[in-house]
Amino acid sequence: MTDPEFVTRIIDVCANEAGVSRKEFLNTREQRVCKFRDDAIYLAREHTDLAFEALAELFGQRHHTTLIQSHRKAGMRLTRNLIRKGGQSWSEWHQHLLAKVNEQ
Repeated sequence: MTDPEFVTRIIDVCANEAGVSRKEFLNTREQRVCKFRDDAIYLAREHTDLAFEALAELFGQRHHTTLIQSHRKAGMRLTRNLIRKGGQSWSEWHQHLLAKVNEQ
């Protein structure tokens, strides 16, 4: 899928889950929000055919290598099967986010 609208929905859902505006979601360096942004980047890359360069434009003109690093961090949380606060796995969390994106 190469739909930029799908990526926009991912960003909006993740910003909402983080409890911040879209603008703050794309620009803040607050660690709590950065983890949500890492997840959004991971989902966008894994569920679209868009290259990191194209995704960088959708994520506020970031350099594509920043997105590569975020993708790696989120991927490591998945492969290590780490648990989020509240006992939910990162895999379950990503499924929850995707379900919300697909509801929109």
